[in-house]
Amino acid sequence: MFARMLRTGRVLALAALAAAVASCGGKPDRDAAADVQAFLAAVQARDPAGFENNIDRPALRVALRAQVVELARAAGLEGVGGPSEFALDRMIGPDNVRLVDSATGEPLGAAPTVEQIRPLLKPVDKQTVCLHDSSPEQACLLVFAKQRARKESEGGARSEGWRLVRMPASHMPIPIGPAPAA
Repeated sequence: MFARMLRTGRVLALAALAAAVASCGGKPDRDAAADVQAFLAAVQARDPAGFENNIDRPALRVALRAQVVELARAAGLEGVGGPSEFALDRMIGPDNVRLVDSATGEPLGAAPTVEQIRPLLKPVDKQTVCLHDSSPEQACLLVFAKQRARKESEGGARSEGWRLVRMPASHMPIPIGPAPAA
């Protein structure tokens, strides 16, 4: 009898695990492509409200502060307290991200499509994707994390989606290639 209960427990555990895996959705880079495209469209349009809706400002501040402190240390400026909140906020905006054609280096004429974005995304883990360049090393340029929906009581209503959580402190251009052939 105990063996039968143990077997039943294993079957139920496997069924629960299968249901959990199925509910996780598809590949993170596929799920993220539309949200990353919306972010890049806001950048291209220089739309502050659209940009703000697609970022996690507190996470960006933390990431940028760490980069600036590291740059200061590398320059021999030990003991510097780091940038102010005002300075960090000035670094976070649509004017500080440049989208360029990967072949010519010229500014993009239009916002990239989801088809152009998808090949540039690689999963870091289930909740994080990286928008990389097209080099063989695939250097990570922007990092997006999947975030749950928020209620007004949690600091402003926001739908579930992928938000920018890390970007370079320097004004590095983001090269976007042509859409892949169908």
